[in-house]
Amino acid sequence: MSRRSIIVLAAAVVMLYFSIILFMLSPLHGAKSAYYGNSYMNHFGFRQVPSVNWCKELKWRSPPSPNVVALVSYPGSGNTWLRYLLQQATGIVTGSIYMDYGLRVHGFPAENVTDGSVLVVKTHEAPPLEPDKFKSAILLIRNPRDAILFAMVFVHMFNNLLSFTHLIHSSS
Repeated sequence: MSRRSIIVLAAAVVMLYFSIILFMLSPLHGAKSAYYGNSYMNHFGFRQVPSVNWCKELKWRSPPSPNVVALVSYPGSGNTWLRYLLQQATGIVTGSIYMDYGLRVHGFPAENVTDGSVLVVKTHEAPPLEPDKFKSAILLIRNPRDAILFAMVFVHMFNNLLSFTHLIHSSS
C-alpha cells in the first residue's frame, strides 16, 4: 500500500469518526429541531427522535437485586425495542453493557449500567467475560433471515466505504 493510499484511508477514517461523534453529540447541546413529516431534523440535518413519554416514571431498583438478568440477542433482533417495552410496563430502567449516547439521551438512562439496579442488561456478547455476573438470561430470537439481512446491510455499508476509498485513490 502506497503512502498516498494510507493518507487517503486515514483521512476517510477521521472524517467517519468525526461524523459519528457529531451525530452522537448533537442531541446533547440542545440543537433546535424542525419537524419534517414523521421525524425531527436538527440543524446538522440528522434525524432526531422526539422525547419519550413514559407510561410510568422511570426508577432504579432499590435495593439492587443480587440476581442480574442478561437480555441476550443477535444485533438487530429487537433488543432495544424489548427494553423499551419492559421499561414502559414496569417503570424500572434497563441497562446495557454498551454505552450508546444516542439511547442514553432518548429514554435509556442506564446505558453502561450492568448491576442489579436495573431490570435487565442488554448484551450481544457470548459468552460473558465474567461468567458469574449474570444469574439468569432472557434469550431474544428473531427470524434468522431478518437478522442475517440486518448483518449483511452492515457488511455492505462497510464494503461501500472501502470502495469509496479505493475510488478516491484510483482517480488521483
